[in-house]
Formats: sequence, structure tokens, C-alpha cells
Amino acid sequence: MKKLATLLMAMLLLLSCTGIAEVTLPLVDEPITLTCFMETDVKWSATKNSVAEVGSYQVIMGKTGITVEFNHPAAGEQSEKFNLMVNGGELPDMIYYNWANVTGGAAKYVEDGTILALNDYLEEWAPNFLSYMEKYPDIRKQTVLDDGTYYMFPMIRLDEESGGGTWFKTAGFMIRQDWLDALGLEMPTTMEELHDVLTAFRDEDPNGNNEADEIPYASTSDYAVSCFAGAFGVTDSFYMDGEEVKYGPVQDAYLDYLTMMHEWYEEGLIDPEYITTNATQLTSKVTENNVGCSYYLLAGGMGTWSNMMGEEADFEAMPWPKLEEDGVAYATSSDYNKVVVGPGVAITKTALENGHLEACIKFRDYFYSEEGVLESNFGILGESYEMIDGEPIFTDAVLKNDKGLTTTQALSQYALSASNDAMVKTAKYFKQVTLLLPNQKASQPVWNQCDLGLLMPAIAHTAEESSFLSNKLSEIDTYVDEHTIKFITGQESLDEFDAFVAHIYELGLDEVIAVKQAAVDRYNAR
Repeated sequence: MKKLATLLMAMLLLLSCTGIAEVTLPLVDEPITLTCFMETDVKWSATKNSVAEVGSYQVIMGKTGITVEFNHPAAGEQSEKFNLMVNGGELPDMIYYNWANVTGGAAKYVEDGTILALNDYLEEWAPNFLSYMEKYPDIRKQTVLDDGTYYMFPMIRLDEESGGGTWFKTAGFMIRQDWLDALGLEMPTTMEELHDVLTAFRDEDPNGNNEADEIPYASTSDYAVSCFAGAFGVTDSFYMDGEEVKYGPVQDAYLDYLTMMHEWYEEGLIDPEYITTNATQLTSKVTENNVGCSYYLLAGGMGTWSNMMGEEADFEAMPWPKLEEDGVAYATSSDYNKVVVGPGVAITKTALENGHLEACIKFRDYFYSEEGVLESNFGILGESYEMIDGEPIFTDAVLKNDKGLTTTQALSQYALSASNDAMVKTAKYFKQVTLLLPNQKASQPVWNQCDLGLLMPAIAHTAEESSFLSNKLSEIDTYVDEHTIKFITGQESLDEFDAFVAHIYELGLDEVIAVKQAAVDRYNAR
């Protein structure tokens, strides 16, 4: 009874972000088993055979009367297995997938009946989900197709304290504050200041070992140096100039960006291995006390490195750099302006055919109820979290586990918030497991001081557009990536930039921009 009373208090006090829809449990008259295709996540798969074994699902399935059997493709095989499944016609009731990346776009799968349009069912069977869509127009715009069709239950990253708009920044620039202090340097805010700092890191032995082994700037091949393009008012791909779509690599400003990156590379300010460095290699370089500045992850970078190096290093957030003091600090991270992130759960024609449609929708809707948000984010009451003064607080089983697991790994045994699912990730969970260290907490106001004006909205393409883009963009992207590396590393002269631009247009850039612009216009009209 005590647990029940505590849980009821949590339901009343945890969230005020949506309208309250009464949930009658169980959700079905008789127990039922549904099927779902879902990617394997490296975090929960380290200790579980299926996401169904994670505490959140155990609690939710037990309360709702609905069991879910998951088909998890092996890591790296998700796309292949998805295509085989769809083309073979043997579909589960639900599919968790990144529908933004499917050939032809999600609209194609709705049109051919593979997955269902959900609009006619939400008011009756998914009132909690619908309440989010009604309260937060931006979330709705990032969830529906251009014609207003609801086709999936998404993952929403919601900071309820900011009214649903801004999520915590999970990656950004970071710099060795102890190196700055040792050399008497200030935190850089412009590219010129950063150049001077990186030069000092190269020349003045800030790690104190009397060796010239410092790497002023290093990151992984995924992030590389493209994060610096924002200082020049462009990105390395498509970006927004007001309401107009533009392509960064053909702009004069991109030449300026390439020129500076080439100079920094030649001066030894950029890791010469930045093109091929993976996460493990970056961590090795950092923890060997050699890297002064990086663009990387809040948890897997700043948090991991701080814990590994202890008092030996002080990693602090660095602002997005501006080109000049009176310039604009543009962010280039595509996640900075998205509340709806990644894959979502779509319901297939199989669920309709076998009479499981209502159960599928009600089950997924439960994750957007107050109870579902609590349980999917925090796991099992009394094991992974307790209610203290009306707030869910993780226990030592998560924060100080005795199994040698990281906080995220420990959480992944209990709660879905450690990975991805069709749910609402709340800032209440994020603060406790990610903003653990003082430097992580201090990172947010620093990384929030940026302009998001360059970032593309979460557009969707028609089947025809997707088919066109898959051919054109593959060729353009390959060409641009190869030559950008050559320009920066000096394998190709920057005098060839005009020819580089001309060839991009020859590959059909104008047509591609027109397609992107049409998609943005449709998005803005949603």
C-alpha cells in the first residue's frame, strides 16, 4: 500500500507538461501478446537478451496486460533485416525504426499500406500522446507527415522546465581549463583567440612533460572539424538562410572555412589523424594527457574523461566560436533544434489484420501517460528509484552500483531512458545520470549561447523526392567529403575550389536544393 500511495503521488506531482488522461488498467480485457521489430541497443544488450527484460518494460507489461515479443536484429544488420522483412511481407504488429531514412520516405510505407495512418484512432485510443501534440505545436510538426498524417509514436526529448522547447545539449566544444590556467590564457570565444590558444597548447608544454606531444585539437571522424564551419555562417551540408535552403560547400564562406582549417592543419593545430579517429582512439589520446580541445559528447567525452583522469585534468565547456568578436556563434549540431529525435514505433497492417490495432495503440499511448513517463524514465519503484518529496530519485543501484558498470550501463538494466524508445525522455532523468559532475552541469549555459538559425528543420520527403535524392545526394556527398578532406590536408590546392563548386552544380545541386526547399516549405505549412 505504501508503494501504491507513493506512486500515486508521483503521478500527480512529476509532470505538468500534458493534460491528464485517465488510464484504466489493464489496457485489455484478456492478456495479449504483440510483436515488434526493434534495433539492438549496445547499452541494454550488455546485460539483457531483449529490451523486454529491462525494468521499464517489465513494469509496464505487467500493469497493462500486454506482453511484447521483440525481434532484435544483430548490430549492423538492422537495415538489411528491415528490408527483408518489409519486402517479404511477414510483418510484426509494430516496427521501431528510423523512418526518416527509409527509401521513399515514411509516406511511401503509409501509401502502400505497410504501416498505418493513425489519425482516426488517436482521440479514442491515444489521448495522452495526442495531448502532447496539441500542447506543443513544434513537437507535432516534427512528428507528422506533410499532410498531417500521424504514422508513428516518436521519442520526445522534453525539458519540461523550459516549457518543452529546449533540450539539454549532449555534445559541444570542451577545452582543458587547467592548460589555459597553466599558460595564463583566457577562454577563447573567437576563431582568432582559439587559434592563439591552440598554438600555445602546441608550443608551451601545457601537460608539463617536456615533450612536444600535445595535440591542440582532436575529435572523432564523425565530428571532425565541421563544427567550425558555423563560425563562417555555413555548414558542411544544407542549411537555412532565413527561409531559404542553401548548400554550404558551394558558398564563398566555405572556402574561407577550408582555408583556415588547412592553415591550422599545416600548423599542427589539428590532429593529423582526425579523418580516421574513432571513439576509443580519441579517448586514448585524451587520457594520455595529450589533447587540449575537442568537440565531443557530454557523457561519453567530458564525463568519461573526467572520471578517468580525475584531478589530472579539468575539461570545461567552451562556447561555440565566432569568426569575430561582433560575429554570430552559429551551432552546426543538427540535434540542437530537434525535440523529436530518431526512430519511432509505427503500427503495421498485420496489427489491423489480426485484431491487435487497438491494443498496439493503447500500449504505445501508455508511454506518454504520467505513469508511463515515470516508469520508462526511472524503471522500478523501490529498486532503481524512490520518490522523495514528490520527485523520482535514482537509487544507488543506478548511481553507485557495485557491479562495475557506468551509470548509463546500470540505468539500462532498469529504464528505457538509458537508450532510445518511443517515449518521453524527461529532463528529470537526464539531470541525475548525465549532469553528474560540476563541469557537466556548467556546460549547459555555455553551449546554449549559440544561434540555431542555420539548422534545417525536420523535413520529410515524398517517395518521388526520396528516390531522386538517393541517387543525386550519394554522388554529391561522396564528392564533397573526399575533396573537403583533400583541401584541408593539402592534397588538393584551394585554387581548385571554383572547379570543385562547378562540379557540384554539374552533379545536379540546383535540382536537389529545389527539392529540399519544397520540403521545407511544406514543413513550415504543417
